Amino acid sequence: IHTTRRVARGVAGLNRSPATLFGPLLAGRTPGRDAGRDRGEKSGLECAGSHSGKRGGRLSMELTGERRIEAPRETVWQALNDPEVLKAAIPGCQELEKTADNAFAATVQAKVGPVKATFAGAVELTDIMAPESYRISGEGTGGAAGFARGGAWVRLAEDGDATVLTYEADAQVGGKLAQIGSRLIQGTARKLAGQFFDRFAAAVQQDGSEAEES
Repeated sequence: IHTTRRVARGVAGLNRSPATLFGPLLAGRTPGRDAGRDRGEKSGLECAGSHSGKRGGRLSMELTGERRIEAPRETVWQALNDPEVLKAAIPGCQELEKTADNAFAATVQAKVGPVKATFAGAVELTDIMAPESYRISGEGTGGAAGFARGGAWVRLAEDGDATVLTYEADAQVGGKLAQIGSRLIQGTARKLAGQFFDRFAAAVQQDGSEAEES
């Protein structure tokens, strides 16, 4: 009888659809470990989640987050398109020059674990819907350290006198960077994103305060 029940349970498991059985794994997620992210848990003013996967010597990852900025949406939008504001906010940014209406050349120094390199690359803004959203894409090389490329959808929503900024980013790294490991890469990416938005929000809010005083 017990054997019959075990067999029945096994048959029932085999009758489940492939999506039910393998969907979480194909999506780069595992039940339980990603339960918090599935519930959309938030911490303070920022909610961030990420997952990654390694294929062919390249490491891919996704990063999402949200930040409330105490400034009108139009002010935040202008800052998102201001090279000086972005340069000051991007950790390790040495140069950020506008090369076209919606394109920039950038030089950024970054350290991930034991790997430290200076990346030179290009950044482009596309799918622009002012002052609501755009997609920012970029690619850079750091010599022997490898390369990094990716993009992000950035959206702004009005929240009274403030603005809620949300982003959905995807990135891929190769070379020595991909050999470091997904946990360290993810941790560094979350840290850098946090530093960027802290600096960006502070700059926008400071400019808003100075404008009100004048």
